[in-house]
Amino acid sequence: MEGRGVRLPFYGIDAAERGMEDAGPRPAAVPLLPLKPRGIAGGDPVGSPDAGVTARDQEPHKEAKIKGDAESVAKQLEGIKLIIGAKTSSTGKIFGSVNTIQIAEALAEKGLEIDRKNITIKDDHIKEVGNYTAEVKLHRDVKVTIDFEVIAE
Repeated sequence: MEGRGVRLPFYGIDAAERGMEDAGPRPAAVPLLPLKPRGIAGGDPVGSPDAGVTARDQEPHKEAKIKGDAESVAKQLEGIKLIIGAKTSSTGKIFGSVNTIQIAEALAEKGLEIDRKNITIKDDHIKEVGNYTAEVKLHRDVKVTIDFEVIAE
């Protein structure tokens, strides 16, 4: 193997060009030892009181709490009658339309913070003064229908 140096991975320069006589044999692969669980990366240590409790075990409890909170908000929403004012023409037609943003703002005035994305108006476009209904989805199993009235300002 004289005349041929060992090829190094840096910049395409072989060992002979770098002034090294022989790079020698490649080192053997170092065997990896199995890691012992110490409770650092996820899970609980073996001796802790929560050992063996997983996130899947906690899901029903969390789901029940979320559903219970949604049902308590639904009780507050029952029987609420919202009044939404809008600018109208002399014939009772609204300039623009009433949408979920106005309903969410009216609910916020009553002390109920509900995201407008969870409110669905049964009629597509509300462009006239009158009585309408909307559905509020608080949970996949909890839906409440609220009545609101659009009046001229």
